[in-house]
Amino acid sequence: MKAAIYCRVSTPTQKEAETIEGQRVALTKYAEDRGWEIVDVYEDEGLSGSFLEGRRDFLRLLEDMGKGEFEILLVAEHSRITRSDDPMEGALILKTLLDNDIKVASPGAGLESADTFEGRLMFTLKSMFAAKEKTDILERFKRGKAKFLEKGIYPNARVCYGLQKVVQRGKNGKVIKHEIVINEEEAAVLRSVYDWIVKDGQTINWAAAELNRLGIRTAQGKRWSSPRLSEILRNEALCGTMYCNRYVWKTTGISPKGKQQQKLLKVRPKTDPDVIHIYVPAIFSKDEFKLLRDTVKNNRRRARSKKDSPFLLTDKLKCGICGARLVGAYGGSPGQKKVNYYICHNRKKSPQRREPDEKPCWLPMVNMLSLDQKVERDVLIDLFMHPKRTLKSWSSVDQNKRRRAKQLRDKVAQAEERIEKLRKKKKALLQKAISGVAWEGWNEADIKEAVEGERVKLDQQITLETERRDTAKKEAEALEGMIERAKKVRNGSKELEEVAARLGEKILNMTVAEKRTLLDYIIPSGHYITVEPILDDREIWYDKPKGVARTLKCEWMVMPVTVPDFNLKGLVAALREYDKTGVIPKASVYLMQNKHLKRHSGNQ
Repeated sequence: MKAAIYCRVSTPTQKEAETIEGQRVALTKYAEDRGWEIVDVYEDEGLSGSFLEGRRDFLRLLEDMGKGEFEILLVAEHSRITRSDDPMEGALILKTLLDNDIKVASPGAGLESADTFEGRLMFTLKSMFAAKEKTDILERFKRGKAKFLEKGIYPNARVCYGLQKVVQRGKNGKVIKHEIVINEEEAAVLRSVYDWIVKDGQTINWAAAELNRLGIRTAQGKRWSSPRLSEILRNEALCGTMYCNRYVWKTTGISPKGKQQQKLLKVRPKTDPDVIHIYVPAIFSKDEFKLLRDTVKNNRRRARSKKDSPFLLTDKLKCGICGARLVGAYGGSPGQKKVNYYICHNRKKSPQRREPDEKPCWLPMVNMLSLDQKVERDVLIDLFMHPKRTLKSWSSVDQNKRRRAKQLRDKVAQAEERIEKLRKKKKALLQKAISGVAWEGWNEADIKEAVEGERVKLDQQITLETERRDTAKKEAEALEGMIERAKKVRNGSKELEEVAARLGEKILNMTVAEKRTLLDYIIPSGHYITVEPILDDREIWYDKPKGVARTLKCEWMVMPVTVPDFNLKGLVAALREYDKTGVIPKASVYLMQNKHLKRHSGNQ
C-alpha cells in the first residue's frame, strides 16, 4: 500500500528542537515495519493547526488526495491534522478523506477508516478534542502569565517605547525578576514630542518628520511614521498602567513573507478579571496624558475637516431622492478633465458597507463649481451686496400664508370641539348601558354587543378627528414659526444692513474656508439645501446603451433658502469681529439665549 507522511510543529521553538525530524523518522520506520511504500512527505514547520489557510504543504496534501497517489495518511497523532474549532474546516478534511477512500494511520491509534459511521464519529470527536486541547493550552498560558507576574517576572515580550526591562538573573542564569524602569533617552524624546504638540500646536505628522530630521530612530532602528508615533502616544503605559491579556487575537493564515496573520476578535474591558494590570513608572501624569491624547485627536479631526477644501457647501446639501448627505469628490471619466463634484453618500458607499437589500441612490453627480456659484450668488453675494433688498425678501410673508395660518388655527379649535362632543357621547353611552334604561326587552348579551359596536364607532371617529387636528396643528405651527422668524429678521435687519454694506467688497475676496464659516450662520447645523434633478427618469442615467452619450441635460433644482432660521445677532457680532480682527469666529461661539447675545467658549 502507498502512504504519505504529514508532519507539523506549531511553534518556532519546536522547529528549532528538531521535533519535526523526530516525527518524520518515527513515521518512516512505522511504515517500513508494515511494508507500506512512502510516496511523499509533507511538512509544515512552525505553523498552528488552528487554521488551514497558509499551511502550504497541508493544502498541497489535500490536492494530492484527489489524484489517487496514496491510500494512507500517516501522522504522529490526530492533532497534527487540525486543531481548528471551525466545523467547516473539519468537514472539508473528512469529506476529502471519504471521497478518495483514504485511511488515517498513527503509531498510537493504528489504521483507521472513515468509511463507517463509527470511523466518522471518531474522526469528528478527535478533531473536537484537539480543538479543546488548544483552548486548554491557552488558558494554562494565561494562568502562567499571572503566576509569573506575582513573582515579579514581566509576562509580555515587549515594553512601551520610553520604558525598558531590566532582567535580574540567578547564579544559574535563570530569570529571577524583571524591573520596569524609565529609559531616560527615549522618555526625553516623548517629552519633546509632548512640547511640540501641546505647547507649540504642531501636528503628529510634523513631529514624526522632525524626529526623522534630527536623526532619531525608533526602538527597532527604523524611521518614524505618524501612525507609529500615534500608537505610542495612545499607550496608557506612559501614565503608569499597562495591560496584559486585553486583546484577543485569532491566527488566520500565513502571509507571503511567511509570517502569521492575525485578526483582532475583541478587546476586553479593563475591568475584566482576565485582564492583568501592570503598574509601571509614569512618564506623564494622567492630566498631561489626557491633554496630549485629546490634542492629537483634535488635530486629527481638524485635518479631516479639510480647511483648504474647495467645497463651499460641505455638510450643507441633502439628496432630494433618498435624503442622504451630499459629499465632495474629485474625478471624472477616463480621458476627460478631472473636476470637483458633489455625490450622494448612498451612491458613493462601497458595496461591502451596504445592507443585503440596499440599493445605491441614482442621483447624478453635481458639478461643484456650478452649484457653489449658484448658492454663493443667491445667498452670500445678494446678502452683502444688496442687504436691504435681500433681507426684505427673507422677512416678507405674503397674506396667503397669514390667512392660511389663521384658517388652520380655526380648524384645530373646531376639531377640539368635535373630539370633546364625541367623548361626552361615549361617556353617556356607557352610563346608559350601565343603568339599563331604554333597553327593555333586550337580553344582556344583545345590550353588550350593541354598546360595544357603538363604542368602536365612536373610538374610530375620535381617532380620525385627532389625526386631522394634529396635522392641522403641525402645519399651523410651521407657518407661525416662519412668520415669527420673518419678524425677527425684519426687526434686526438694520444692524446687519449697516455691517454688510460696509464689508461687501471685503467679503467678496474671502477664502472658501471663510465663506464656509460665514455660511454656518445663515444655514445653521441641522438645516440643508435640498438638491434634486428635475428630470425624474433614472433610465436617462443608467439604462442607456453602452457607448451612447447622454443627450438630455439634467437641470438642477436647488431649494431656495427662504426665511432662514439663522442667528441674526450672532452673525452681526461675527461680522463686527471680522471687521476688527480679520478672523470670522465659528458659529458655535455665539449662542442666542433669552434674546441676549452671550459669548460661549465651548462647542455648541
